Amino acid sequence: MGTEETTIHVFVGAFADLDAALLYSEEQWLPEPDDSASEAEYSAWEDSNPSWAMEDELGFYLDSDFIETIGGETRFDYLATQISDQSAVDRIRQAYATTTSVLVLIWSDALDGLSVEMKSTSKLIYCGTYPRRQTSHATLGAI
Repeated sequence: MGTEETTIHVFVGAFADLDAALLYSEEQWLPEPDDSASEAEYSAWEDSNPSWAMEDELGFYLDSDFIETIGGETRFDYLATQISDQSAVDRIRQAYATTTSVLVLIWSDALDGLSVEMKSTSKLIYCGTYPRRQTSHATLGAI
């Protein structure tokens, strides 16, 4: 097990709704061809899946198991439970609460050890990287 601290990359974005955000921030799979598909058709399906607009724009591999897209009025409250820098949560909330509708959180684990430079995309504003908040077992028992 590594000794590196887990960090979370925080993005904000404005989307019509959570479904629209998920179409951008998560992998998308076309339906699998049925049994009548030729080998070439099936191979073309494999080659085109999954599509992932956010990963394409960022330009590097992401493991989708370590990415969350959060919408709703309590999204910044959720962020406060995930990162340890509470002043950063307050800054992000003040700057973006009225102009954005979602948070996209990318844990450092999603990068599979790669050293990359995060950046804003055409649909997301990069807010920075923050240490993950450590939760004690006593706190977990209270949830």
